[in-house]
Amino acid sequence: MPQRIRLTSALLLCTAAMAVSACSGGLFGGHHADDRGPAGYQRIYSPNGEPLSGGVLGHPACEAALSGWFHRVGGGHDGPISHDAFMADAQQQFDRMDIRHSGFITASDLEVFRAPYQDPIAPDPVPRTDGDHPPGTRHHGAGGAAQSTRSRGSPVDLSADPVMSADTSLRFKVSREDFIRQAQEAFTHLDADHDGTLSRAEVLQECPRKTP
Repeated sequence: MPQRIRLTSALLLCTAAMAVSACSGGLFGGHHADDRGPAGYQRIYSPNGEPLSGGVLGHPACEAALSGWFHRVGGGHDGPISHDAFMADAQQQFDRMDIRHSGFITASDLEVFRAPYQDPIAPDPVPRTDGDHPPGTRHHGAGGAAQSTRSRGSPVDLSADPVMSADTSLRFKVSREDFIRQAQEAFTHLDADHDGTLSRAEVLQECPRKTP
């Protein structure tokens, strides 16, 4: 799958349930009928994989959630996010998710990190790509829903997690180098006018489009 398509599908996690339908939308778009929130709600993550909705965060609209992230990373003002600020956010986010301080992020780390952002209905299934199951097999995660490991060419890539998608070498763990490389790709994709900064409009442009 080309890098841009991989990023587009990765930065918002498409959840799995008893039946699976295709994801759709922009960089932060895509949803599934069983997205662990109000009917039709779309789980939201920042470009660097930070949960921006669910659990203790509630269920804000995409524009509101990303505006809050933009304001914080931009230093508390409405000016653009510099490349340095964006990459610093990626570094900090990696440190938060590296629960065991091993230098790698695994699906087990993500389950612990994302616990406060789960809704009471059921936890988000995180693809078990940490060696518990061979690639390509189906198994059941914490939510009891059938899941598949990384299958990049499938119509619905259940491993297209906004963090685990950085594991391009299929080692079932994400190194800092992997994660920072993906962050750079995300920045390049978002920087539509190629001026080396991200405006609020450029970030919000990637929220799911509302259909008439």
